[in-house]
Amino acid sequence: MSAKRTQLTLTSRDGTQLAGERWAPLGEPRAALLVIHGYAEHAERYRELGLTLAQRGVDTVAVDLRGHGRSAGQRGYVDRFSEYHADAEAGLAAMTAANAGRGLPRFVLAHSNGGLIALDWVAASKPDIRGLILSNPFLQIAMKVPKIKIGIGHVAARFAPRIALPSGIPPEGLSHETAIVDAYRRDPKIFSTVTAGYFRASREAQARVRALRRLDVPLLYVYSDADPVAAPQANAALAQALDSPDKTVIVRTGEFHEILNETNRAELMARIGDWIMAHV
Repeated sequence: MSAKRTQLTLTSRDGTQLAGERWAPLGEPRAALLVIHGYAEHAERYRELGLTLAQRGVDTVAVDLRGHGRSAGQRGYVDRFSEYHADAEAGLAAMTAANAGRGLPRFVLAHSNGGLIALDWVAASKPDIRGLILSNPFLQIAMKVPKIKIGIGHVAARFAPRIALPSGIPPEGLSHETAIVDAYRRDPKIFSTVTAGYFRASREAQARVRALRRLDVPLLYVYSDADPVAAPQANAALAQALDSPDKTVIVRTGEFHEILNETNRAELMARIGDWIMAHV
């Protein structure tokens, strides 16, 4: 697979310095895609997706959200999800600028916490995109969280929002591929904490998103029925309830949380590429 890779520097609306990755087709692009990553990870982990889609003529930009990857900000801290919205808008603007004058149809692909951000952002701001692709959006936690930890989170969110606690994300619940799990554990840009501010902001966003009943953009909603991180029942409910001008729902049977890093990811990436091309 071949594509031109570029590291990007972006600035969010409030001046926060962000980093990003771009995988551009060697030939003339047919579409542009913004990738919004999950919690505690970073844009570079979507390299295989970017290279694969480049073969279909998709110019892919992935942005490191604030507090993630190479971007500025306390690891895992956000006061409200509108800050993430601004980061997504900065990524969309950078993607558009990279293809200035081409008028390419624009798409967004978002995984886990990125999916939660994208649903909240698209519903509130209605960006000019041709379609939204979701990968196991984080609508509700699947893991059992002790009540005392939830209570501490509520108190800390009010009085010490920047305090960080262990996130409890199980690396072995991300993929059936041992090499991917091992790489996740060794990755110095991945962190294992969650702040009280994010805890509060994410729960507020989850409530807003679970109440959504319509999005005015074509939607490809992909989730796994065996996800041990983002509750499958919450995704099944929203995937059924959410109205869209053009909705496709794909259920990945037996796969873990990172369906784009699972053993059968090539087939899923091909289906995503087909869906984008069908909407170009």
